[in-house]
Amino acid sequence: MSNLFLFMSDPVTLALLILLFATLFVPAIILTLGKVASLPVHTAPFRTLYFAWAALLAGSSVWNLSREVRHSINQAGVDNYVRLLFLVVGLMTILFLATRYRFGFASGLIRGVIGIYFVFALWGGLSTFWSVYPGSTLYKSFEYLVMVLLFALSAFMVSEVVRGPSNRMLALKSIFDWNWFLVFASLVMVYVGVAVWPSYALMPSKGVLPFSLQGALPAIAANGVGQLSAILGVVALARLIMGKSRLLYGPLFVFSVLTMLLAQSRSPILAFALGALVVMIAGRKFVLLIVSAVLGAGVLLSAYAGTIYAYMDRGQSTGELDTLTGRTVFWKASLEAARHRWLTGYGANAGGRYILDNNLSISDISTVHSTYVETLIDTGVIGSAILLVGLGVVWVSIVKLRRTAAMSPISKALWVECLGVMMVLSVRSIFSVVFVWSSTVLIFGVVLVFVTVMGREAGRRRTDASNHAAQLLSAQRRRRSGVYR
Repeated sequence: MSNLFLFMSDPVTLALLILLFATLFVPAIILTLGKVASLPVHTAPFRTLYFAWAALLAGSSVWNLSREVRHSINQAGVDNYVRLLFLVVGLMTILFLATRYRFGFASGLIRGVIGIYFVFALWGGLSTFWSVYPGSTLYKSFEYLVMVLLFALSAFMVSEVVRGPSNRMLALKSIFDWNWFLVFASLVMVYVGVAVWPSYALMPSKGVLPFSLQGALPAIAANGVGQLSAILGVVALARLIMGKSRLLYGPLFVFSVLTMLLAQSRSPILAFALGALVVMIAGRKFVLLIVSAVLGAGVLLSAYAGTIYAYMDRGQSTGELDTLTGRTVFWKASLEAARHRWLTGYGANAGGRYILDNNLSISDISTVHSTYVETLIDTGVIGSAILLVGLGVVWVSIVKLRRTAAMSPISKALWVECLGVMMVLSVRSIFSVVFVWSSTVLIFGVVLVFVTVMGREAGRRRTDASNHAAQLLSAQRRRRSGVYR
């Protein structure tokens, strides 16, 4: 914190930093936005959509070096108002686009998989009335709701604004590209933190490596760094398998894997391994799968096996390993507390931290590190049921859309990516709150947009096929009636 206090007490330094941000960082963002968000179709409003996506990422990130967990509006700091500002900017951008298209995306909020998560967001907002921390519940539910609006608007713009199936697939891919670029930028900021705030970015570790890599500003825990690296690594692998640029995605894959290893986070490594397995199977790269399995088995049976075990052990005690670094203790306390409010929970994004603070006297952790336990303690059986139904629909939809996606090289590649990303998120959901908390919801959102857009494409193709069949039948009837002579 000393560096932060120094900046605040030195107005000249603070002014220079602001000037540096305005003259270098902002133009760099604009130039990068223009390059990355360039579309092969003439739809300039998509760049405005990408701006909203970036604003919501900034609004859901933690801009605080202290990592202090706050429970009420009275405890809010400047960083909380910065997040609120980004969130409002994102919402206003969404409303600007929605007005331009006369809120045509609204129908997507009451049907399909996005409609399920819209109901989930509304239920979370409703829980403000009985929440143990009303301010926290209201804000986080509002944040989640705005993200769902963004997903519905994105799917609408791809499906209804862009003309032609090939152009729609290119537009859909551009949303994926932009999201992965934001993930990459987040990881780059982690390394910027190492250079500027090493005491915050390098967390001491008793493992093989003397440190674990984490984000300083924005704050990203080591597990979060590992998770982002696992997702980006799976995406890079998918694009390499599907024949994309090796010059770009080869180094990106290496960068992601190395960053994941430097984070020394075990569950993201497991998630990455399973995600890579799914990607290789979906991409029908069975030779690569066999070679990877043989190499992996060889390393585990070699002299390096002890080093690998020590790396995964991270120098933790038997008790820490048995409780999954304290997670099972959090889960047990949460499940016991859930019996008292099993139907409605303690309030969205508030129940977990309430149990940790009041039942376990742990004030520096904000969640119970499990999507399903957190959802149960926050929104009760009702919220848990909505979430599980939504996840089931997503998985079933992805599997059912395989044939539709296979009709285009772009959609097929995105389908493989979605499988890999969903596998990473599903594994991590056991140990973290990926589907219901902060910026990871945006990553889940690209999968929701894909499922929605491809579902509409499948509907269009069925309609076209039916119309074609009806035209053929009509022509046959006219020939039989003697019209064609």
